Amino acid sequence: MLFKFCKPEHNPLNGASTLRLGTLEYYRDMDPAFAIADPLEGVDTYRVNYIQDAPNSHETRQFLESNGMVFEGQRGILKDVTFVQRYPNCYIWCCRRLTAQPNSTDGVGLSPEYTSWYQIPHIGNFCNYLTDRIRDELTVNVFSPEAQQYIFDHSLELGDVEIIRMGGPVLYVEKKQGMYDVDGVRHYASLPAELRPIFVKTGKYRDDIEYRFVFAFACPKTGTLLAVKPEPWDVMATPSPPII
Repeated sequence: MLFKFCKPEHNPLNGASTLRLGTLEYYRDMDPAFAIADPLEGVDTYRVNYIQDAPNSHETRQFLESNGMVFEGQRGILKDVTFVQRYPNCYIWCCRRLTAQPNSTDGVGLSPEYTSWYQIPHIGNFCNYLTDRIRDELTVNVFSPEAQQYIFDHSLELGDVEIIRMGGPVLYVEKKQGMYDVDGVRHYASLPAELRPIFVKTGKYRDDIEYRFVFAFACPKTGTLLAVKPEPWDVMATPSPPII
């Protein structure tokens, strides 16, 4: 069962008229004193300890070349290098997975003010509802300056912008860092490459038992992801049963 914990005044069942969507960048830059802050939100990190000459692994060679590392004449040494990639900033909406009805203290670990909660009884219905609200309220102002310029340069109508929806439980690992060596790669999680940065967190957050909905935007012509601004977005929404 999925449950959203929040301040009482932010609970739709208490009359709240918006749902707040956070962003990857928002949680990365949040004061680390807050329990929900995560400097690795949306971040993909890989380490190369030592590679001499051209790697045997095609996957390792492909990864290094995509990051501008080319072994001239098959010779070279790469040592103690960390590659950091960030998923284009997008919106996320988080809740918790519980096996029983919660009480008013179950959200306090996320924030002392999270004493209210509501249930998401049907994942698909809720995701469709929130997607519709996002589509209805989407304006160019939610996008980063670079994405706004891309939209202008490609003569994109907002109605044509693709909304990429993803949802699933967060996977927790001891260290959110993979390893490339001469023989191949060791990923930090067994997930597709596009999901690892946004659906994996370190064990520090294991008690959150999080399920998240992700909403990213793309140009339908090129597939280019369009980043949003760092700030959260309070989407006008008044879900009621059976949505919540």
